[in-house]
Amino acid sequence: MDLQTLTYEAADGVAVVTLNRPERHNAFDGTMQEELRATWQALRSDDAVRCVVLTAAGDQAFCTGIDRSEVP
Repeated sequence: MDLQTLTYEAADGVAVVTLNRPERHNAFDGTMQEELRATWQALRSDDAVRCVVLTAAGDQAFCTGIDRSEVP
């Protein structure tokens, strides 16, 4: 997967999906929403993955919600 706002790693049946916009406190923009949707869809059909860990980059916030700078 070619991801801009997420990182993805999988090993031994465990996938780790990381929200990766720490400069925006991992707030969801349009790109992240699309990438997360596509990632979850891909994981649904991946029988090698038994567990998904959702985490976030940075040390200030897990996720602050929607990136309001994109909302008109």
